[in-house]
Amino acid sequence: KSDEMEPATEDDQKIGIKGWKRVEDSNNKDRFIMLPVFDSQFFDDDERAKIPMTGDDEHPEKYVDHQNLLYKTAAIWRGMNQTPALNGIAGVGKTEFFRYAAWFMGLPFERISITNRTELDDLAGKMQVHPDKGTYFQYGRIPKAWNKPCVIVIDEPNVGPPDVWQFLRPLTDNSKQLVLDMNNGERISKNEYCFMGMAFNPTWDLRNVG
Repeated sequence: KSDEMEPATEDDQKIGIKGWKRVEDSNNKDRFIMLPVFDSQFFDDDERAKIPMTGDDEHPEKYVDHQNLLYKTAAIWRGMNQTPALNGIAGVGKTEFFRYAAWFMGLPFERISITNRTELDDLAGKMQVHPDKGTYFQYGRIPKAWNKPCVIVIDEPNVGPPDVWQFLRPLTDNSKQLVLDMNNGERISKNEYCFMGMAFNPTWDLRNVG
């Protein structure tokens, strides 16, 4: 991959893109995918705080991509419109790869860890009642991230309760539409620059569930 960026168009700049970086296939330099690089000033303070930065405690700039994952994942995201999933034992860097991808593109990083106690309301949202607002729907973590530029990694989605897993699975198909049945079937289309991935611990290890 080259450190040089191709310039962004005026339309790109309106949605926060400052340029495009070429990500090459390490096995064939003639194959490449272009990924957007965002201007951090496009985001508000809360979102900007989620962008992995050089020098952070996690040091995303030191990630070494031994397996050509950035190219493969970029091809899955941009070329195939699919959802990449990494499978491996704890500690091999599945989540850190997605943090690295967010750092590479200058995007907010949303890590959503699923356990057997995760509640659907926390992810999807729920109806609330307020004396001033009346009855309204409070969006959960997934809808808030789904329609904005960001990188989302869902850790171990298969260990969650059945309703959580059933909610997450349709997000991986080609329609990329989030349907909120709990809000009268509202449909939320995925932002073009919302990149989602999943990370699983291997099912062959008896210490893992799901």
